[in-house]
Amino acid sequence: MEKGRYSFKMLIGSILAGLVFAVIGEVLYQALKGILPRVAMAEIYFVGLFLFLGLAIWLIGKTVYSRTYKGVLMNRWAILLVAMLALTAVFELLYEIEIGKKDDAYIFVIDCSGSMSEGYIDMSTGEFVPNASDPDGLRFKAIDNMLADKPDDFQYAVYLFGSEVVCAREMGPKSDGEDYPRDSNMGETAIKLTLETLMQDIKNKNTDLSKLNARVIFLSDGVSTDNVSAGSDIYKEILPVLEEYAAEGISIGTVGFIGADENLMNLIADKTGGMFVNVDNVNDLEDAMFKAGDLGDARHLLGYRNSENLNLLYAIMRILFIIGLGVVIGLEKAVICEKFLDTTAVLKSSVVGSALAGICMEIGMNGLKLPSALIRVLACILISFTLLREDFLGRNDSGAEVRRGGR
Repeated sequence: MEKGRYSFKMLIGSILAGLVFAVIGEVLYQALKGILPRVAMAEIYFVGLFLFLGLAIWLIGKTVYSRTYKGVLMNRWAILLVAMLALTAVFELLYEIEIGKKDDAYIFVIDCSGSMSEGYIDMSTGEFVPNASDPDGLRFKAIDNMLADKPDDFQYAVYLFGSEVVCAREMGPKSDGEDYPRDSNMGETAIKLTLETLMQDIKNKNTDLSKLNARVIFLSDGVSTDNVSAGSDIYKEILPVLEEYAAEGISIGTVGFIGADENLMNLIADKTGGMFVNVDNVNDLEDAMFKAGDLGDARHLLGYRNSENLNLLYAIMRILFIIGLGVVIGLEKAVICEKFLDTTAVLKSSVVGSALAGICMEIGMNGLKLPSALIRVLACILISFTLLREDFLGRNDSGAEVRRGGR
């Protein structure tokens, strides 16, 4: 069969479709993260990409190739949709399986700066504002309630921070007792110093986590005061210590309370595989801490992997699973296009794009520690781009090949 050029319109259209969905998918992902189970999040994202891209390819074909367009074989498309639904769930659940799971534990890192119990200094005016976030110490009552149904051998530690950091209760079983200092008004909000101090304790084995699946629950109501006078960028400076937590397999669930820096709290959780929960009402504090302390496995096809346990195995799994889902989308594109143009190039480009997307997801997130949102956008574009080879032979309704003009 005589071959023509590649369809520039299909290539650009498919890339734009992937980019548009990436934006929509990211909005949905951020809105539903922590609310829906991870398998539901994966279904919404990947099946959404399947449906959105399929619609875009169909519209491009119907518009650009209207003379030779003959419709879609809906029975084949429906089979691929069912396959996409099933494989997405299976791949996500397999990826979340924990091999050699450790005992669960909590490390509570609690803000005890002046704003929590008495009020705060307005940084713009230098005036004291007598508006305490948690004057009744409900954050400590929330800790007690979180531990209430845990067995006596459940391990936990408590750190309090303000301008300095204090280990109020070293890691130990619940049976050791729940009596620890619950200080207040410890000054400012040294978030970076706090995370560095805790990591140093972990490395020095003051808080031994070698046999534990520990989740840090980090609660703060303020903006970081680390090196504010020097005008430093806390977001860049805090990245190295977050990478240490990720390397140690320790996730941090953050609770942003009232005046907290939500961007910083979200960054801390995202980079370590934890969950960020924002709360504005002190009465909702306990529920927020329960969500942030979810000890379920933090591995997720769409996000960072916070554990180094069997790292190579999980890396290979993610790449292969993304390739598998991308190939199903490639088959969908071929089914939509096969009635009017040669689809060999569609399948080849889909396999290559899916392989690149899988590698991009793994290396970009767990290798280079790039922003997860950016990596998801790139993966969508790589899965979406479509090389469609224009042949100069159309097909008539009887199946006979007829030469069509132009293009």
